[in-house]
Amino acid sequence: MFNIISTIGRSIGQLLSKFYPQLILLLLPIIFFYPVFLGYVLFPGAAFINEFYPGKDLPQDNSAIAWSTEKFYGSDPMTAHYPWKLIGIEMMKKGEWPLWNPYSFAGSPLLANNQSALLDPLNVFYLMFDFVTAWNINIILQVVLTGLFCYYLLRDYKLTKFSALWGGMIYAWNGYLANYLHIQVIGHVLIWLPLSILLLRKINREKKLVYFWLLVFSITSIFLSGYLQTTAYALVIIFIFCLICCRTRFFTMVLAFIVSLGLSSVQILPTLEFINKSQRSAAFFYDTFSFLAQPGQLIRFLMPRFFGHPNSENWWGGMLQRDHSYIGVLGIIFALVGIYFVLKNKEFKFWLFLLIFFIIFTVESPLTKFIYDLPIPLLNSVTPSRSLGMVVFPLSILSALGIEKFILAKHKVGKITLIALISLLIIALISALCALFNFPTAQNIQQIIKQSFFYLMVLCLLFSSLVVIYFKKILPTFLILGLLFSLQTTDLLKENKFFTRLFTSSQQLYPQTELTDFLIKHSESRFLSLDLWLLIPNSFLPYHLYTITSYDALHLQNSAQFVEAIFKNIPQTYLLDPRSIRFSNLNTNLASMLNIRFFLSLSPLAKTDFNFIGKIGSAFIYENPGVLPYGFLVDNFQITDEKQQLSAMFDPTTDFSKSVFLYEKPLVSISPDNKGSVNLLQRGYRSVEWSVFTPEPQILFIAETYDDGWQAYIDGEKTKVYQANGVFQAVAVPSGKHTVKLFYNPGSFQIGLFISGTTLLLLFLVIALRPDFFQKNHTHR
Repeated sequence: MFNIISTIGRSIGQLLSKFYPQLILLLLPIIFFYPVFLGYVLFPGAAFINEFYPGKDLPQDNSAIAWSTEKFYGSDPMTAHYPWKLIGIEMMKKGEWPLWNPYSFAGSPLLANNQSALLDPLNVFYLMFDFVTAWNINIILQVVLTGLFCYYLLRDYKLTKFSALWGGMIYAWNGYLANYLHIQVIGHVLIWLPLSILLLRKINREKKLVYFWLLVFSITSIFLSGYLQTTAYALVIIFIFCLICCRTRFFTMVLAFIVSLGLSSVQILPTLEFINKSQRSAAFFYDTFSFLAQPGQLIRFLMPRFFGHPNSENWWGGMLQRDHSYIGVLGIIFALVGIYFVLKNKEFKFWLFLLIFFIIFTVESPLTKFIYDLPIPLLNSVTPSRSLGMVVFPLSILSALGIEKFILAKHKVGKITLIALISLLIIALISALCALFNFPTAQNIQQIIKQSFFYLMVLCLLFSSLVVIYFKKILPTFLILGLLFSLQTTDLLKENKFFTRLFTSSQQLYPQTELTDFLIKHSESRFLSLDLWLLIPNSFLPYHLYTITSYDALHLQNSAQFVEAIFKNIPQTYLLDPRSIRFSNLNTNLASMLNIRFFLSLSPLAKTDFNFIGKIGSAFIYENPGVLPYGFLVDNFQITDEKQQLSAMFDPTTDFSKSVFLYEKPLVSISPDNKGSVNLLQRGYRSVEWSVFTPEPQILFIAETYDDGWQAYIDGEKTKVYQANGVFQAVAVPSGKHTVKLFYNPGSFQIGLFISGTTLLLLFLVIALRPDFFQKNHTHR
């Protein structure tokens, strides 16, 4: 019996010795995110309950509502990514392509909005599990897979298990990934970057078909993961790495890229078309330079709380998201050691080059401003601070190299480590002085000393003590390394927990309230919130409520400009905020045409033509008595250009129930003074159907955003969709009783679907008929 137990113990010990890095990278996220196993959701829902209405009207029993009551500065998961994903997956489960979002902006493309990431391969979990479970899985997988793939890449560089684990931990738990963890689209791009580099290295050495197909899958996943800017960075890194380090296999990489491009066309083509139609292509986009990191802000790589912390409500350093890329003090120290050795190691020089390149791209300088002023398409519409995600990747690799040299070359590296530590303190001092030069207050200085310098000194003291003990051989090597790893891991988790440990009770995720129940009951018409803090943008999507406002990185430019003109009550097309559309003035006539029935406000309206019908919670509710239906017949039209049309539409004498403004004459003759009837038969996600009766030809106006992807059919025969009343839709209906159906199916999606389907079919044929194609045609040269 004792022998059996002893044998089992030895076997377990051997397994742990062999696989301890993988176990740590796998189990640590599971332990850290343990509340998900208690029914909680990895989602910053506390903000919805504690800061916004109508959630704020709920009983404030935080123990029942949210795991975390901390303030969350950054509402994108709540106002964008979760709602988009929710309605998109809902459509897919019903067998529909998620092409159109009918609830926001009076209708807007959904799949073409790449940040919805509805074709991300990891979305398979949404088809296997309920939405909340799949959401949690996808967030935890970001940490698990980034760590594991970085670990295996570093092992491929012949680093020891411990050094590879060190780099994998930094890449998985760095502040940048933690900051965007709930958004997912950025993290899901970063997952596949180290795997792609690893596969390129393997392809460069071996002729195994499996590596090629895995590379195709990895690059395709990068294309489909959702965040266009990070995707572009990742693809550039892969391309340059192959060009510099894997030249003999460059053709293989190009082939993999072409295949991936073909597979991803169903997403890429609609997205490119949407960008071309969107506000991102406009010359008036926001100031890119305001999103550059200041040199002094790099101090947060060493002292993450130098500028305070939102959790303590003492933040004074600008936008939090663009600067938080903390990799740990020990991580930086060993990265500096790695930089010293990289100069003598050809394989790692690429990562030093990459680090310098993206720092230049991120930090404000004359060179950076020159780069972003270049007439390169979309360059002036990116957010430069997103480059920090690419800085973290080479830092993780260089830090792993640094601790590798620390382990293997003790005496020489001891001096280098000491120099790195001194360099770190000098850098910290210089950066602090730069930051203080811009933000000098007595309160800030006191806060910095208390929260940052003291913490940095303690970490450096502990590290120095461990280094001395290590070189004096006072304790076993494995114990010192374990203490170093524990110190680094604790440091990372401590600083990043604010972003990674935001949980919401699944029962209180977009909770039903008296106000939302009222709006759901009247959801055949649109509502409009007049306050930013009341039903914040896109929070209405889970309730399937229609409105004309929203928040989105991409939306149709003509629609956004037109609606903004309506809201400002000025007959000009311009756009102040390129990402969101909000209401500031009430134009009763236009609001009626837009099918807006209810107006919500947190305070009484001083002067209005709307009827006050009551107060629900903190919301005052007003009804528009003159609201027009979502679709209605008119018997008169006027042909105008854009300027004339806007002026006419802002004319208070215009009767939208009788006349429509078009840019071109209908193909059928419209008879005036005729009355018909319209009955809405079905209103789906990307289709709408009416039963129409009219004695004479008339025009059916639809208060849905116009896009050339909309197709109209009358009794099954295709007809033209006209752009009407600025940016909405109209169909000329002949006399008689007809069924009119509109269906959204853009050409870019059809072409992309054909290319992707053809590419997939060809791949299956190659695998089935020529399984040795790769080996025969792509050998080493």
